[in-house]
Amino acid sequence: MESLIQQSPIKVVNGYQLGTSRSDLDTTDLVNGAGMFADSSMDSVPPLCLSNLVNGRNMFAGCIQLTTVDGTNFGFESLENGFQMFAKCSALTTIKGSGNWDMSHARDLRGMFTGCGALTSFDASHWNL
Repeated sequence: MESLIQQSPIKVVNGYQLGTSRSDLDTTDLVNGAGMFADSSMDSVPPLCLSNLVNGRNMFAGCIQLTTVDGTNFGFESLENGFQMFAKCSALTTIKGSGNWDMSHARDLRGMFTGCGALTSFDASHWNL
């Protein structure tokens, strides 16, 4: 009889240049996501919990195949650095849940969406900057 082994999600606290597009990551305690998914071939971002993320610098930068981000659970309650977080994601059209992000601790959001010319579905109307 074969036994089935269920694998737990991979817990990530420091994703600095992790370079993966895996969807089974537990990012609940992620603090440093700098370059974590940069230049990957991912076309969508699953709902990740990023409420403890402090450094999101270049986190998704250069993901030229990225079209959709489910940011519903991002939260961003601790985000300080979002510098070029989505820069050069030229195919990115939709970011879901962005209207609910808590940006009150953000200090550097320069170029967060630079080079995202296709972005048409995005809401920053409730950002507390």
